[in-house]
Amino acid sequence: MKIAFDSNVFTMQRFGGVSRYLVRLAEEYSDAGHDVKVHGFLHINEYLGASARPITGMKRIARFPKLTRRATHWVNDMRTELDFLRQPPDLIHESYCHSRRVGSRELPRVCTVHDMIHDLFPQYWGKMDRTPEYRRETIARADAVICVSESTRRDLVRITGIDPGKTHVVHHGFAIAGDPGDLNSMELALLDSLLEIPFLLYVGGRNNYKNFHGMLSGFAKTSMAKEVGIMAFGGGSFTTVERALAQSLGIPAENMRQSGGSDALLRALYRNATAFIYPSFYEGFGFPPLEAMSEDCPVISSNASCMPEVIGDAAYFFDPKDCESITNGIQKMLESVELRGSFIEKGKERLLKFSWSRCADQTLAIYKSVL
Repeated sequence: MKIAFDSNVFTMQRFGGVSRYLVRLAEEYSDAGHDVKVHGFLHINEYLGASARPITGMKRIARFPKLTRRATHWVNDMRTELDFLRQPPDLIHESYCHSRRVGSRELPRVCTVHDMIHDLFPQYWGKMDRTPEYRRETIARADAVICVSESTRRDLVRITGIDPGKTHVVHHGFAIAGDPGDLNSMELALLDSLLEIPFLLYVGGRNNYKNFHGMLSGFAKTSMAKEVGIMAFGGGSFTTVERALAQSLGIPAENMRQSGGSDALLRALYRNATAFIYPSFYEGFGFPPLEAMSEDCPVISSNASCMPEVIGDAAYFFDPKDCESITNGIQKMLESVELRGSFIEKGKERLLKFSWSRCADQTLAIYKSVL
């Protein structure tokens, strides 16, 4: 099959779950002998740039100046149109919400909906956010719509009114990159300093619906709040507001750490954390809990949206809107070696349900259904 992906998300994300998902699909199809290509001219994506498969002819650059991003989208779309005129694909998998249709109206097309965060939490995105509008246009022209969880599918149907028969649930696959043996000197020093006390690991952005503030409030009420550290990986340096909140809650400043870094460092943090915490109000799928399970790190998680669907019984769940529930979840996990061990074993079993080959096979069946 001749499968095409457009460039849209690869001009938006250096890293991120959406682009990682599409690159992994493209790699699976390339390995299986399909003619697969990400079309366009320029991109900024690290996953696409690092792929060893011949899945794109695009050139990677470090970043797009803001004033040129819209122009780059247009140039990439024009390049894609020319590619399609020379050799039309059998199908296009649109990479993200887009106001413009690339390729002829008759070209079979599929899109993936990863979450409905912009629709459910509009207060966090501003009046200029047009993602919900672009998503409606994208799903309207698609022959099939893939949702990454049943939770996301329910939200999509409820919010947009799309025919449920047009939707399909395909869970992401899972694989974690990086080798903890490849840490550089700065990363080794950070890890050594963290190991002075037990620490709770948080991964990703900390804005609004991620509920990092709620997690801090719940953590501060545990009996171990001054004996256990918090390590936040990614998401940028702690803000003045976050540091002030931690201080007001009595969390020692030296126990609050933040760092970015390599996949190798992230794996090392999972391996050495006492537990991983995922307090979000909403996610479309959520890779970090699976990453934690793969490194024998017990998971404490919000019970909202897709989390029970993805995590199954392999985490201690709490209500993210209830501070006491968050406190109890953290307290029980931190104080019980036996409980942590039981969730580590459940995590190993849960991971068997997720693979990129299964995701690719199920997605390919949907491709075939629209041809």
